[in-house]
Amino acid sequence: MWILGNVIGSIFWGAVIAIVVTFAIYALAKQLDRSDSVLTWCILAVLLLFAGVQSSMMTGALYAKGYVDDVSTYAANLLPEKNNTQNAVSDFQRIRQQIEEEFPLSKSIFEHFDADDIQQYTDSGHTVVEFIADEMKSTINYYILRRVAWLLGAILLALVGILMLNKPRDYSIDINNIDSTY
Repeated sequence: MWILGNVIGSIFWGAVIAIVVTFAIYALAKQLDRSDSVLTWCILAVLLLFAGVQSSMMTGALYAKGYVDDVSTYAANLLPEKNNTQNAVSDFQRIRQQIEEEFPLSKSIFEHFDADDIQQYTDSGHTVVEFIADEMKSTINYYILRRVAWLLGAILLALVGILMLNKPRDYSIDINNIDSTY
């Protein structure tokens, strides 16, 4: 049930972020006098959809980041000895399997873990549980960074599209067509 709440929350906050971003770009286009074009509205519609998807995925990752401590606690309860670095890789494989059963959404994160990294990490005095928590946070942070980069890229592309493809309105007066009957 908590997954459904997080999904709904992610979609809601993603929509809010997308609306705010799109409205800000619209306000800027209006200030620059380029907001009446059909092309502008099309660009804003695409931006709204793209920003909604990217920001929903970003907020979903922020929700997931909150569960890293739960996974760490669960993993710590699975280990008989916290400081045993001799069996770090086998401990990790055993813990990984049980974590994936308890937290099915963690499978995609664990795919990026390397046995050499685990051994190096535990050889430097850290535990397997600390490795799991640090690597999960690192993977989620990188995912969030990519979502932010895509969102910023879309904003920049929308701005460039609005500024380059739309001409500002012309408020000049044609002096030759003025009625001189006054």
